[in-house]
Amino acid sequence: MASEYLMKKYKDVTPFEPVQLTEKQKRRNWWEYHKIYFLIGVLVLAAAVGFAWDMMSRVDPDYQIAFIGQRGLDEATSNLIAERLQPMLSDRDGDGKVIVQVNSYGLDPADPYAYTAQMALSNDVMLGNSSVYIMEDPMEVQRQFGMFYQTDGTLPEDDAVELDCAGFAWKDCPLLADIDLSGEYYIAHRGWFDADQKDRNAGTEALWDVMTGKTSQ
Repeated sequence: MASEYLMKKYKDVTPFEPVQLTEKQKRRNWWEYHKIYFLIGVLVLAAAVGFAWDMMSRVDPDYQIAFIGQRGLDEATSNLIAERLQPMLSDRDGDGKVIVQVNSYGLDPADPYAYTAQMALSNDVMLGNSSVYIMEDPMEVQRQFGMFYQTDGTLPEDDAVELDCAGFAWKDCPLLADIDLSGEYYIAHRGWFDADQKDRNAGTEALWDVMTGKTSQ
């Protein structure tokens, strides 16, 4: 009975016929359904290309210097320090260039980026990037990290209570004294406790010697 009723009710209903899409409409529909995946693919590819380019174009410095101050060192001064030192140093990695990099850390508590700078400094210390440090108070940094050579030429022991630091006044650096750092600064020579860091930094003692005027090429 139900079947007869339905047949009568829908006897004038035209059966559904699939719409035949044109090629243009098919392409439009494909794009609407797949564009998000296409865009994701483009972004992933761009990121991969950017990473590869960065890795290929990146130049590792032969020598690194850390500057610690209330304010970070401006780029012009950093470049000037590097330019003064580079002709006096040798190419450590054999790439045909001598590159000196100055890593600047501004630690003024009023600076909103001071925390980021402190983390970057800690990372520098942990990885053993910089072999010479420029700062106003070497003993304060020595007490914090215990990584500078002392006046007797040794490095601090882990349980040392009394510390000293063989700091060297910036104003006495022959090649650099005329570069104004806006304050009374000193340099200190970092030592290496870790064998891997010591191997990676073999030869960087030349930077200290050049900065203090102990040797020249």
